[in-house]
Amino acid sequence: MSGINSINAEIDKFKNEVKRLSGDVASVGINWHDDKYAQLSSLISTIANNSKGVISSAEDFSADVKRFQSLSDQG
Repeated sequence: MSGINSINAEIDKFKNEVKRLSGDVASVGINWHDDKYAQLSSLISTIANNSKGVISSAEDFSADVKRFQSLSDQG
């Protein structure tokens, strides 16, 4: 079961890094109403959306591994 624990730990680590990135960007005190901000905002939005997909896929994978291990333990 340590494999699944490792996967879950990496999922949590990734989630925390995405949250930290978002918080770091939000805490920067500059004029956010310019073209560079619009570009940065768009890139961060893309990263956030892609991150949600990665996290969702990883959680689905983790659940599948748990089901596989459960079936394996029964046999």
